[in-house]
Amino acid sequence: MQMFIWDSSSGPLELLTINNGPLAGSYTGVPAAFGGAMPDPPLTLDMVLIEDDNSGTSTDPADACDPLVNGPDLNGKIVVIRRGECEFGFKALAAQNEGALAVIMVNNVTGDPILMGAGAVGAQVTIPLFMMTDIDGEAIIAELLTGNPMNGTIDGTVTPPSIDGDLDNEIVAHEYGHGVSNRLTGGPNTTGCLNNAEQMGEGWSDYLGLILTMQAGDQATDVRGLAAYASGNPNGIREAPYSTDFSVNSYTYQDTNANVTQPHGIGFVWASMLWDMTWDLIDLYGFDEDIYNGTGGNNIAFQLVMDGMKLQSCSPGFVDGRDAILEADELANNGIHRCLIWEAFARRGLGFSASQGSSNSRSDQTEAFDIPADCNLSTSDSNYDNNFSIYPNPTRGLIQINSVVDLGATDVSIYDMNGRRVWQNTLTLGHHTQIDASALSSGIYLIKIDGGNYSHTTKLIIR
Repeated sequence: MQMFIWDSSSGPLELLTINNGPLAGSYTGVPAAFGGAMPDPPLTLDMVLIEDDNSGTSTDPADACDPLVNGPDLNGKIVVIRRGECEFGFKALAAQNEGALAVIMVNNVTGDPILMGAGAVGAQVTIPLFMMTDIDGEAIIAELLTGNPMNGTIDGTVTPPSIDGDLDNEIVAHEYGHGVSNRLTGGPNTTGCLNNAEQMGEGWSDYLGLILTMQAGDQATDVRGLAAYASGNPNGIREAPYSTDFSVNSYTYQDTNANVTQPHGIGFVWASMLWDMTWDLIDLYGFDEDIYNGTGGNNIAFQLVMDGMKLQSCSPGFVDGRDAILEADELANNGIHRCLIWEAFARRGLGFSASQGSSNSRSDQTEAFDIPADCNLSTSDSNYDNNFSIYPNPTRGLIQINSVVDLGATDVSIYDMNGRRVWQNTLTLGHHTQIDASALSSGIYLIKIDGGNYSHTTKLIIR
Protein backbone atom coordinates (compact mmCIF):
# COMPACT_ATOMS: atom_id res chain seq x y z
CA MET A 1 0.00 0.00 0.00
CA GLN A 2 1.20 3.52 -0.81
CA MET A 3 1.67 5.71 2.27
CA PHE A 4 2.61 9.39 2.35
CA ILE A 5 4.44 12.00 4.39
CA TRP A 6 1.98 14.64 5.60
CA ASP A 7 2.38 18.32 6.37
CA SER A 8 1.71 18.72 10.09
CA SER A 9 0.16 22.18 9.83
CA SER A 10 -3.24 22.57 11.50
CA GLY A 11 -4.31 25.31 9.09
CA PRO A 12 -3.38 27.45 6.09
CA LEU A 13 0.21 28.66 5.83
CA GLU A 14 1.53 31.82 4.17
CA LEU A 15 2.93 29.98 1.17
CA LEU A 16 2.47 32.35 -1.78
CA THR A 17 3.66 35.85 -2.53
CA ILE A 18 2.51 37.55 -5.74
CA ASN A 19 5.33 39.86 -6.76
CA ASN A 20 3.65 42.23 -9.22
CA GLY A 21 0.37 43.73 -10.38
CA PRO A 22 -2.81 44.67 -8.53
CA LEU A 23 -2.84 41.46 -6.48
CA ALA A 24 0.71 41.81 -5.13
CA GLY A 25 0.96 40.49 -1.58
CA SER A 26 0.96 37.34 0.54
CA TYR A 27 -1.57 34.49 0.38
CA THR A 28 -2.20 31.40 2.47
CA GLY A 29 -2.72 27.79 1.43
CA VAL A 30 -2.71 24.17 2.61
CA PRO A 31 -0.04 21.83 1.15
CA ALA A 32 -1.30 18.60 -0.41
CA ALA A 33 -0.86 15.19 1.20
CA PHE A 34 1.08 14.08 -1.89
CA GLY A 35 3.52 15.50 -4.41
CA GLY A 36 6.84 17.19 -3.76
CA ALA A 37 7.75 19.13 -0.64
CA MET A 38 7.10 22.85 -0.52
CA PRO A 39 10.21 24.47 -2.09
CA ASP A 40 13.10 25.38 0.17
CA PRO A 41 14.73 27.62 -0.98
CA PRO A 42 11.63 29.42 -2.29
CA LEU A 43 10.59 29.00 -5.92
CA THR A 44 9.91 32.14 -8.00
CA LEU A 45 8.24 31.68 -11.40
CA ASP A 46 5.63 33.17 -13.71
CA MET A 47 2.09 31.94 -13.16
CA VAL A 48 -0.37 30.60 -15.76
CA LEU A 49 -3.97 29.39 -15.74
CA ILE A 50 -4.54 25.88 -17.09
CA GLU A 51 -7.07 25.36 -19.91
CA ASP A 52 -8.73 22.13 -21.08
CA ASP A 53 -11.01 21.43 -24.06
CA ASN A 54 -14.22 20.65 -22.11
CA SER A 55 -14.72 17.48 -24.12
CA GLY A 56 -15.76 15.38 -21.12
CA THR A 57 -18.42 15.63 -18.41
CA SER A 58 -16.78 18.66 -16.78
CA THR A 59 -17.90 22.09 -17.97
CA ASP A 60 -15.05 24.10 -16.43
CA PRO A 61 -12.08 24.69 -18.76
CA ALA A 62 -9.88 25.56 -15.77
CA ASP A 63 -10.28 22.30 -13.81
CA ALA A 64 -7.87 20.15 -15.91
CA CYS A 65 -10.32 17.24 -16.05
CA ASP A 66 -10.27 17.07 -19.87
CA PRO A 67 -7.38 17.11 -22.42
CA LEU A 68 -5.30 20.27 -22.13
CA VAL A 69 -5.16 22.87 -24.90
CA ASN A 70 -2.43 25.15 -23.52
CA GLY A 71 0.11 22.49 -22.54
CA PRO A 72 3.20 24.32 -23.93
CA ASP A 73 2.31 27.42 -21.86
CA LEU A 74 2.66 25.41 -18.64
CA ASN A 75 6.32 24.49 -19.09
CA GLY A 76 8.49 25.94 -16.31
CA LYS A 77 5.53 27.74 -14.65
CA ILE A 78 3.43 27.80 -11.50
CA VAL A 79 0.11 26.47 -12.83
CA VAL A 80 -3.24 27.55 -11.39
CA ILE A 81 -6.07 24.97 -11.52
CA ARG A 82 -9.62 25.13 -10.19
CA ARG A 83 -10.92 22.29 -8.05
CA GLY A 84 -13.61 20.33 -9.90
CA GLU A 85 -14.96 16.96 -10.96
CA CYS A 86 -11.79 14.84 -11.17
CA GLU A 87 -9.19 13.80 -8.59
CA PHE A 88 -6.49 16.19 -7.41
CA GLY A 89 -3.74 13.76 -8.40
CA PHE A 90 -5.12 13.57 -11.96
CA LYS A 91 -5.08 17.37 -12.31
CA ALA A 92 -1.59 17.84 -10.88
CA LEU A 93 -0.15 15.03 -12.99
CA ALA A 94 -1.61 16.57 -16.16
CA ALA A 95 0.19 19.84 -15.39
CA GLN A 96 3.42 18.08 -14.42
CA ASN A 97 3.42 16.13 -17.68
CA GLU A 98 3.46 19.45 -19.55
CA GLY A 99 6.48 20.69 -17.60
CA ALA A 100 4.80 22.59 -14.74
CA LEU A 101 7.06 23.07 -11.72
CA ALA A 102 4.32 23.74 -9.13
CA VAL A 103 0.52 23.76 -8.89
CA ILE A 104 -1.88 26.03 -7.05
CA MET A 105 -5.35 24.49 -6.64
CA VAL A 106 -8.20 26.96 -6.18
CA ASN A 107 -11.03 25.73 -3.97
CA ASN A 108 -14.45 25.84 -5.61
CA VAL A 109 -16.43 26.02 -2.37
CA THR A 110 -16.41 28.58 0.40
CA GLY A 111 -14.35 28.15 3.55
CA ASP A 112 -10.84 27.06 4.30
CA PRO A 113 -8.91 25.03 1.73
CA ILE A 114 -8.79 21.30 2.38
CA LEU A 115 -5.95 18.83 2.54
CA MET A 116 -5.85 17.24 -0.91
CA GLY A 117 -5.61 13.46 -1.29
CA ALA A 118 -3.65 11.74 -4.03
CA GLY A 119 -6.33 9.60 -5.66
CA ALA A 120 -5.42 6.91 -8.18
CA VAL A 121 -2.41 8.57 -9.85
CA GLY A 122 -1.22 11.08 -7.27
CA ALA A 123 1.75 8.92 -6.31
CA GLN A 124 3.28 9.88 -9.68
CA VAL A 125 3.21 13.58 -8.84
CA THR A 126 6.61 14.94 -7.78
CA ILE A 127 6.05 18.70 -7.98
CA PRO A 128 4.77 20.75 -5.01
CA LEU A 129 1.13 21.76 -4.87
CA PHE A 130 -1.19 23.44 -2.39
CA MET A 131 -4.80 24.65 -2.21
CA MET A 132 -5.96 28.20 -1.55
CA THR A 133 -9.42 29.65 -0.81
CA ASP A 134 -11.97 30.37 -3.50
CA ILE A 135 -11.90 34.10 -2.65
CA ASP A 136 -8.15 34.50 -3.15
CA GLY A 137 -7.95 32.00 -5.96
CA GLU A 138 -10.80 33.39 -8.06
CA ALA A 139 -9.20 36.84 -7.94
CA ILE A 140 -5.97 35.30 -9.28
CA ILE A 141 -7.86 33.43 -12.01
CA ALA A 142 -9.68 36.61 -13.07
CA GLU A 143 -6.40 38.52 -13.32
CA LEU A 144 -4.72 35.76 -15.32
CA LEU A 145 -7.68 35.73 -17.73
CA THR A 146 -6.99 39.38 -18.56
CA GLY A 147 -3.65 38.28 -20.00
CA ASN A 148 -1.60 40.42 -17.63
CA PRO A 149 1.67 38.77 -16.52
CA MET A 150 1.82 37.50 -12.95
CA ASN A 151 4.89 36.35 -11.05
CA GLY A 152 4.76 34.41 -7.79
CA THR A 153 6.99 32.94 -5.12
CA ILE A 154 6.17 29.73 -3.25
CA ASP A 155 8.04 29.63 0.07
CA GLY A 156 8.42 26.22 1.69
CA THR A 157 10.50 27.50 4.58
CA VAL A 158 7.29 28.22 6.53
CA THR A 159 6.19 24.57 6.37
CA PRO A 160 6.43 22.73 9.74
CA PRO A 161 8.00 19.26 10.07
CA SER A 162 6.16 16.47 8.27
CA ILE A 163 4.39 13.49 9.83
CA ASP A 164 4.55 9.90 8.59
CA GLY A 165 1.08 8.64 7.65
CA ASP A 166 2.15 5.16 8.81
CA LEU A 167 1.73 6.41 12.38
CA ASP A 168 -1.96 7.29 11.89
CA ASN A 169 -4.02 4.15 12.53
CA GLU A 170 -7.04 5.59 10.75
CA ILE A 171 -5.05 5.92 7.53
CA VAL A 172 -3.61 2.40 7.77
CA ALA A 173 -7.07 0.91 8.39
CA HIS A 174 -8.56 3.07 5.63
CA GLU A 175 -6.09 1.89 3.01
CA TYR A 176 -6.35 -1.74 4.10
CA GLY A 177 -10.12 -1.32 3.91
CA HIS A 178 -9.95 -0.84 0.15
CA GLY A 179 -8.75 -4.41 -0.14
CA VAL A 180 -11.66 -5.55 2.02
CA SER A 181 -14.41 -3.72 0.11
CA ASN A 182 -12.98 -4.67 -3.28
CA ARG A 183 -12.74 -8.35 -2.36
CA LEU A 184 -16.20 -8.59 -0.78
CA THR A 185 -18.37 -6.55 -3.15
CA GLY A 186 -19.91 -8.55 -5.98
CA GLY A 187 -18.67 -11.90 -4.73
CA PRO A 188 -15.28 -13.51 -4.09
CA ASN A 189 -14.34 -13.98 -7.74
CA THR A 190 -14.12 -10.32 -8.73
CA THR A 191 -12.22 -7.28 -7.50
CA GLY A 192 -13.47 -4.78 -10.09
CA CYS A 193 -16.91 -3.90 -8.76
CA LEU A 194 -16.17 -0.47 -7.26
CA ASN A 195 -15.48 1.66 -10.31
CA ASN A 196 -18.93 3.22 -10.80
CA ALA A 197 -19.70 6.87 -10.02
CA GLU A 198 -21.81 6.29 -6.88
CA GLN A 199 -19.69 3.51 -5.37
CA MET A 200 -18.92 3.95 -1.69
CA GLY A 201 -15.42 2.44 -1.44
CA GLU A 202 -13.91 5.46 0.26
CA GLY A 203 -16.79 5.38 2.74
CA TRP A 204 -16.22 1.80 3.82
CA SER A 205 -12.52 2.58 4.25
CA ASP A 206 -13.30 5.67 6.35
CA TYR A 207 -15.72 3.61 8.43
CA LEU A 208 -13.14 0.91 9.12
CA GLY A 209 -10.67 3.59 10.16
CA LEU A 210 -13.22 5.04 12.56
CA ILE A 211 -14.65 1.89 14.13
CA LEU A 212 -11.28 0.20 14.61
CA THR A 213 -9.97 3.21 16.54
CA MET A 214 -13.00 3.74 18.81
CA GLN A 215 -12.26 3.91 22.52
CA ALA A 216 -14.30 3.55 25.69
CA GLY A 217 -15.68 6.95 26.63
CA ASP A 218 -16.19 8.13 23.05
CA GLN A 219 -19.51 9.87 22.47
CA ALA A 220 -21.78 9.95 19.41
CA THR A 221 -21.52 13.72 19.13
CA ASP A 222 -17.72 13.81 19.37
CA VAL A 223 -15.84 15.44 16.49
CA ARG A 224 -14.00 12.65 14.65
CA GLY A 225 -11.84 14.14 11.95
CA LEU A 226 -10.43 11.46 9.65
CA ALA A 227 -6.59 11.47 9.64
CA ALA A 228 -6.60 14.20 12.28
CA TYR A 229 -3.15 13.17 13.53
CA ALA A 230 -1.39 13.06 10.18
CA SER A 231 -3.05 16.21 8.86
CA GLY A 232 -2.62 18.17 12.08
CA ASN A 233 -6.25 19.22 11.74
CA PRO A 234 -8.78 17.98 14.35
CA ASN A 235 -11.52 18.31 11.72
CA GLY A 236 -9.66 15.92 9.42
CA ILE A 237 -9.51 15.80 5.64
CA ARG A 238 -13.14 15.30 4.64
CA GLU A 239 -15.84 17.87 3.93
CA ALA A 240 -16.74 17.79 7.64
CA PRO A 241 -15.77 15.74 10.68
CA TYR A 242 -17.71 12.59 11.47
CA SER A 243 -20.33 13.20 14.16
CA THR A 244 -24.00 12.39 14.77
CA ASP A 245 -24.41 16.09 15.65
CA PHE A 246 -25.92 17.80 12.61
CA SER A 247 -24.45 21.13 13.68
CA VAL A 248 -21.04 19.48 13.04
CA ASN A 249 -21.90 17.25 10.06
CA SER A 250 -25.13 18.09 8.23
CA TYR A 251 -24.40 16.22 4.98
CA THR A 252 -27.20 14.11 3.50
CA TYR A 253 -27.79 11.95 0.43
CA GLN A 254 -28.65 14.97 -1.72
CA ASP A 255 -25.08 16.22 -1.32
CA THR A 256 -23.82 13.33 -3.44
CA ASN A 257 -25.33 15.19 -6.40
CA ALA A 258 -22.05 17.02 -7.15
CA ASN A 259 -21.91 18.90 -3.83
CA VAL A 260 -19.05 16.71 -2.60
CA THR A 261 -15.92 15.36 -4.24
CA GLN A 262 -15.77 12.03 -6.06
CA PRO A 263 -14.92 9.48 -4.79
CA HIS A 264 -13.85 10.69 -1.33
CA GLY A 265 -16.79 13.03 -0.69
CA ILE A 266 -19.31 10.45 -1.87
CA GLY A 267 -17.73 7.93 0.47
CA PHE A 268 -17.81 10.49 3.29
CA VAL A 269 -21.61 10.80 3.02
CA TRP A 270 -21.98 7.00 3.07
CA ALA A 271 -19.68 6.62 6.08
CA SER A 272 -21.65 9.35 7.89
CA MET A 273 -24.76 7.16 7.56
CA LEU A 274 -22.90 4.08 8.80
CA TRP A 275 -21.50 6.09 11.72
CA ASP A 276 -25.02 7.19 12.74
CA MET A 277 -26.26 3.59 12.56
CA THR A 278 -23.33 2.41 14.67
CA TRP A 279 -24.07 4.86 17.45
CA ASP A 280 -27.78 3.99 17.41
CA LEU A 281 -26.77 0.38 18.05
CA ILE A 282 -24.29 1.43 20.74
CA ASP A 283 -27.14 3.31 22.43
CA LEU A 284 -29.00 -0.01 22.64
CA TYR A 285 -26.22 -2.46 23.46
CA GLY A 286 -23.38 -0.33 24.77
CA PHE A 287 -19.78 -0.20 23.55
CA ASP A 288 -17.45 -3.21 23.78
CA GLU A 289 -13.68 -2.69 23.54
CA ASP A 290 -13.20 -6.28 22.37
CA ILE A 291 -13.47 -5.81 18.60
CA TYR A 292 -13.10 -9.55 17.95
CA ASN A 293 -15.40 -11.24 20.47
CA GLY A 294 -17.41 -8.37 21.90
CA THR A 295 -21.19 -8.14 22.00
CA GLY A 296 -21.64 -4.37 21.99
CA GLY A 297 -23.49 -2.23 19.51
CA ASN A 298 -20.22 -1.46 17.75
CA ASN A 299 -19.64 -5.18 17.20
CA ILE A 300 -23.13 -5.65 15.78
CA ALA A 301 -22.75 -2.65 13.46
CA PHE A 302 -19.30 -3.78 12.30
CA GLN A 303 -20.64 -7.23 11.40
CA LEU A 304 -23.64 -5.79 9.57
CA VAL A 305 -21.42 -3.54 7.46
CA MET A 306 -19.07 -6.41 6.62
CA ASP A 307 -21.94 -8.76 5.77
CA GLY A 308 -23.62 -6.06 3.70
CA MET A 309 -20.54 -5.81 1.50
CA LYS A 310 -20.71 -9.56 0.93
CA LEU A 311 -24.38 -9.44 -0.04
CA GLN A 312 -24.47 -6.39 -2.31
CA SER A 313 -24.25 -6.57 -6.09
CA CYS A 314 -21.45 -5.35 -8.32
CA SER A 315 -21.33 -1.55 -8.92
CA PRO A 316 -23.54 -0.66 -5.94
CA GLY A 317 -25.17 2.66 -5.18
CA PHE A 318 -26.35 3.92 -1.80
CA VAL A 319 -29.74 2.20 -1.96
CA ASP A 320 -28.05 -1.10 -2.84
CA GLY A 321 -25.70 -0.73 0.12
CA ARG A 322 -28.52 0.16 2.52
CA ASP A 323 -30.66 -2.77 1.40
CA ALA A 324 -27.72 -5.16 1.75
CA ILE A 325 -27.29 -4.11 5.41
CA LEU A 326 -31.01 -4.64 6.01
CA GLU A 327 -30.71 -8.11 4.47
CA ALA A 328 -27.65 -8.81 6.61
CA ASP A 329 -29.64 -8.02 9.75
CA GLU A 330 -32.49 -10.23 8.58
CA LEU A 331 -30.11 -13.15 8.06
CA ALA A 332 -28.03 -12.70 11.22
CA ASN A 333 -30.52 -11.25 13.71
CA ASN A 334 -33.97 -12.11 12.33
CA GLY A 335 -34.36 -8.45 11.40
CA ILE A 336 -34.69 -7.18 14.97
CA HIS A 337 -32.79 -3.99 14.11
CA ARG A 338 -34.72 -3.33 10.91
CA CYS A 339 -36.49 -0.15 12.01
CA LEU A 340 -33.39 1.17 13.76
CA ILE A 341 -31.42 0.74 10.52
CA TRP A 342 -34.15 2.44 8.50
CA GLU A 343 -34.24 5.36 10.93
CA ALA A 344 -30.46 5.83 10.82
CA PHE A 345 -30.33 5.95 7.02
CA ALA A 346 -33.50 8.05 6.72
CA ARG A 347 -31.98 10.65 9.04
CA ARG A 348 -29.47 11.50 6.31
CA GLY A 349 -31.87 11.25 3.39
CA LEU A 350 -31.61 7.58 2.44
CA GLY A 351 -35.15 6.78 3.53
CA PHE A 352 -37.76 4.43 2.11
CA SER A 353 -38.63 6.64 -0.89
CA ALA A 354 -35.06 7.63 -1.74
CA SER A 355 -33.86 6.79 -5.25
CA GLN A 356 -30.28 6.26 -6.36
CA GLY A 357 -31.17 6.45 -10.06
CA SER A 358 -28.30 4.88 -11.93
CA SER A 359 -25.36 3.88 -9.77
CA ASN A 360 -23.19 4.91 -12.71
CA SER A 361 -24.31 8.53 -12.33
CA ARG A 362 -23.63 10.97 -9.50
CA SER A 363 -26.25 13.50 -10.56
CA ASP A 364 -29.59 11.64 -10.39
CA GLN A 365 -29.95 10.82 -6.69
CA THR A 366 -33.18 11.75 -4.87
CA GLU A 367 -33.21 11.88 -1.11
CA ALA A 368 -36.13 11.09 1.18
CA PHE A 369 -36.48 11.00 4.95
CA ASP A 370 -39.37 8.56 5.38
CA ILE A 371 -39.32 5.05 6.83
CA PRO A 372 -41.54 2.01 6.10
CA ALA A 373 -45.09 2.31 7.38
CA ASP A 374 -44.71 -0.56 9.82
CA CYS A 375 -41.84 1.29 11.52
CA ASN A 376 -44.18 4.21 12.26
CA LEU A 377 -46.45 3.73 15.27
CA SER A 378 -49.78 5.36 14.45
CA THR A 379 -52.13 6.97 16.97
CA SER A 380 -55.00 6.36 14.54
CA ASP A 381 -54.65 2.60 15.02
CA SER A 382 -57.20 1.48 17.63
CA ASN A 383 -55.31 -1.76 18.32
CA TYR A 384 -52.97 -1.05 21.20
CA ASP A 385 -50.74 -3.99 20.29
CA ASN A 386 -49.79 -2.26 17.04
CA ASN A 387 -48.90 0.88 18.94
CA PHE A 388 -46.09 -0.69 20.96
CA SER A 389 -42.57 -1.61 19.94
CA ILE A 390 -40.41 -3.62 22.35
CA TYR A 391 -36.84 -3.98 21.17
CA PRO A 392 -34.21 -5.30 20.79
CA ASN A 393 -35.57 -8.81 21.05
CA PRO A 394 -33.44 -10.86 21.66
CA THR A 395 -31.78 -8.49 24.12
CA ARG A 396 -28.83 -8.53 26.47
CA GLY A 397 -30.84 -6.79 29.17
CA LEU A 398 -31.50 -3.21 28.05
CA ILE A 399 -35.05 -3.10 26.69
CA GLN A 400 -36.60 -0.18 24.84
CA ILE A 401 -40.37 0.36 24.87
CA ASN A 402 -41.78 2.77 22.31
CA SER A 403 -45.42 3.76 22.61
CA VAL A 404 -47.66 6.35 21.03
CA VAL A 405 -50.30 5.90 23.70
CA ASP A 406 -49.82 7.47 27.11
CA LEU A 407 -50.85 4.93 29.77
CA GLY A 408 -49.51 6.92 32.69
CA ALA A 409 -48.46 4.78 35.65
CA THR A 410 -48.01 1.30 34.22
CA ASP A 411 -46.84 -1.99 35.72
CA VAL A 412 -44.18 -3.72 33.63
CA SER A 413 -43.41 -7.29 34.68
CA ILE A 414 -41.20 -10.06 33.34
CA TYR A 415 -42.08 -13.71 33.98
CA ASP A 416 -39.99 -16.82 33.44
CA MET A 417 -41.44 -19.85 31.65
CA ASN A 418 -42.61 -21.30 34.99
CA GLY A 419 -44.85 -18.29 35.53
CA ARG A 420 -42.72 -16.74 38.26
CA ARG A 421 -42.40 -12.95 38.19
CA VAL A 422 -38.65 -12.24 38.10
CA TRP A 423 -38.70 -8.48 37.41
CA GLN A 424 -41.24 -5.76 38.10
CA ASN A 425 -41.40 -1.98 38.10
CA THR A 426 -44.03 0.73 37.90
CA LEU A 427 -43.24 3.18 35.12
CA THR A 428 -44.82 6.22 33.53
CA LEU A 429 -45.24 4.76 30.06
CA GLY A 430 -45.47 7.09 27.09
CA HIS A 431 -43.36 7.57 23.98
CA HIS A 432 -39.95 6.06 24.85
CA THR A 433 -38.93 4.19 28.01
CA GLN A 434 -35.88 2.05 28.75
CA ILE A 435 -35.77 -0.74 31.33
CA ASP A 436 -32.73 -2.67 32.53
CA ALA A 437 -33.21 -6.40 33.02
CA SER A 438 -29.55 -7.29 32.59
CA ALA A 439 -29.52 -9.07 35.96
CA LEU A 440 -31.69 -11.85 34.52
CA SER A 441 -30.13 -15.04 33.20
CA SER A 442 -30.21 -15.94 29.52
CA GLY A 443 -33.49 -17.55 28.51
CA ILE A 444 -37.03 -17.09 27.26
CA TYR A 445 -39.40 -14.87 29.23
CA LEU A 446 -42.74 -13.12 28.92
CA ILE A 447 -42.93 -9.36 29.35
CA LYS A 448 -46.32 -8.00 30.44
CA ILE A 449 -47.49 -4.39 30.37
CA ASP A 450 -50.50 -3.56 32.59
CA GLY A 451 -51.96 -0.07 32.28
CA GLY A 452 -55.46 0.70 33.45
CA ASN A 453 -57.89 -1.43 31.43
CA TYR A 454 -55.18 -2.54 28.97
CA SER A 455 -52.81 -5.50 29.14
CA HIS A 456 -50.14 -6.46 26.58
CA THR A 457 -47.95 -9.58 26.75
CA THR A 458 -45.19 -10.68 24.40
CA LYS A 459 -42.31 -13.15 24.37
CA LEU A 460 -38.87 -11.82 25.35
CA ILE A 461 -35.52 -13.51 24.75
CA ILE A 462 -32.56 -12.53 26.91
CA ARG A 463 -29.13 -13.64 25.70
